[in-house]
Amino acid sequence: MKIIGIHPFGHDSTIAFLDPEQRSIETLTLERFTRKKHDMNYVVSEFREKINGFKASLLALSNKESRPIDIKMFKSLQRIYEINATRRKRKLRAGELFELIHKKLLLRAYLFKRKHEGHEDWIKLLKRETGIPSCAAYDHHECHGYSALWTSNLAKKDDVLVVTIDGQGDDACATLSTAQTGQITRQVTVPNAFSLCILYSYFTEIAGFNPNADEGKLEALACYYTGEQSSLLNELRAWINFDKETLAFKFTPTSKIPFDAIPQNRKKILSWLKNVFKGVDAKEFAYAMQTLFEEKYLAWVCAAKDKFGSRHICMAGGGIANVKLNLRIFEEANFEDIHIIPAMGDDGVAIGAAIIAALENSVDISFLAKVQMPYWGRSAEPEEVDQILNMACQRGLRVEGPFDDKELSHKVAQLIGRNKICSVFRGRAEYGPRALGHRSILANPTDPNARDAINNKFKRREWFQPFCPIMTDYEAERILQKYYPNKHMTCAFRVKPEFAASIPSVVHVDNTARAQIINQSDEPFIYSLMVKLKEISGFAVLLNTSFNLHGRAMVNTPQHAFDDFMDCGLDYLVLENHLIGRQ
Repeated sequence: MKIIGIHPFGHDSTIAFLDPEQRSIETLTLERFTRKKHDMNYVVSEFREKINGFKASLLALSNKESRPIDIKMFKSLQRIYEINATRRKRKLRAGELFELIHKKLLLRAYLFKRKHEGHEDWIKLLKRETGIPSCAAYDHHECHGYSALWTSNLAKKDDVLVVTIDGQGDDACATLSTAQTGQITRQVTVPNAFSLCILYSYFTEIAGFNPNADEGKLEALACYYTGEQSSLLNELRAWINFDKETLAFKFTPTSKIPFDAIPQNRKKILSWLKNVFKGVDAKEFAYAMQTLFEEKYLAWVCAAKDKFGSRHICMAGGGIANVKLNLRIFEEANFEDIHIIPAMGDDGVAIGAAIIAALENSVDISFLAKVQMPYWGRSAEPEEVDQILNMACQRGLRVEGPFDDKELSHKVAQLIGRNKICSVFRGRAEYGPRALGHRSILANPTDPNARDAINNKFKRREWFQPFCPIMTDYEAERILQKYYPNKHMTCAFRVKPEFAASIPSVVHVDNTARAQIINQSDEPFIYSLMVKLKEISGFAVLLNTSFNLHGRAMVNTPQHAFDDFMDCGLDYLVLENHLIGRQ
């Protein structure tokens, strides 16, 4: 049975194609194709040909209570917008039609206060749009939970705590569940009113960054606060807490923070934060929110561990993108095993929905636990690569290769050892927000100027944002303090003090690094590159950041890679087994 899991519309729209018989999985996230970060448009429009060719038996939807869709109104608005677009002599981009229609439908539902069963209407629409006869809708947080459990090696254990922390989804912002032999049982549901992720987005917005996109900037800035106390943090601590018996969150409104819900008081909270921001340093502002986030969720997870007797933990949801929270859970909660799905955000619920559907239909998906690296995205066709190589030659660039993997890895190591910056496009794309060596920009972490060079030329990130390392398993043992073999760059670790100054471009101001730790079988090309680099620099470590220019999503095709390479000052482009350089 072939199954399609779908997060059809909203933050990080994604489709997952699960073929258990072939033990294969493919994930397509819309932003990688449109290059619009966190693209919210209708994902079916972009991938209709792929959906039709896959011939799935079942479509699994990642939300139970979705937005209202009036089928008759949809058809009439579709015709109106298509006619208008034709008159303007402009082709609507993928998803734009659906986005325009959906806004109109939401307005109509609001004005007339129409009651609806959103997921039923979604199912009708998706059945017709995809041609798949059977369609089921699943709870958003269960999709997160199952995605984390079944991509780990913990699915067959019976003492697993499954934690989801998100902005909101199906009337919840966080959940605690227990898992036994692959089945999840919900124990605690935290309503949207208590969403610390949404509160975090408000802090992000007031600090001058993009909410629901730049929360990592606030997380990074928080580490620069050096004060011993924070009155803002103390006020926040007194305002929100949880019951240690029931694990239910609760507010204690105060004269300074009188709110009894977060998203329901958005305008009031933003107004209050705007005034607060005028009176505190930006670093303290960031520190207060980040520390509150860490403390409350760490204490909540620890209380759940004690209550349910859990020895292992799986985590998912947008809030789990916070690597400093994950570090504290790893260091202080003392679980025997920890797993965080690489696609922890809403792109991950697509595979979660497919997993639930497979289990309901007694389909064997145990092979997922054996897939260590989430290289589940698109790969390039040979014709695409040849086209770019010809284009590079026509533009006077130096094209070398093809090389075998070992020869190429040694050539790239020598270049990086000379402090050259190399971009990499090889194999299938990564699933999730982190570049894990297939769509990466790589540099020498021992070069103290590497971070500024990448920022100034390509990424244009804030001065306080760190870059992250890839390192070999044996190098992690030498460089890091307490750690576990995190292959997906989803947790920060503390660097031993004697090494922090040696790899300055990948160590944050608080001596932490969000490291990807791999062995030879995980990614042989990158591993070989690092082994060779150690001979040159003394460290089997690479600076690694996603291959994209500022404002663009990660590259997904050879054309994307060539465009970004040409639009900035990158020194080299590794395109499959070829090396492109500037004359």
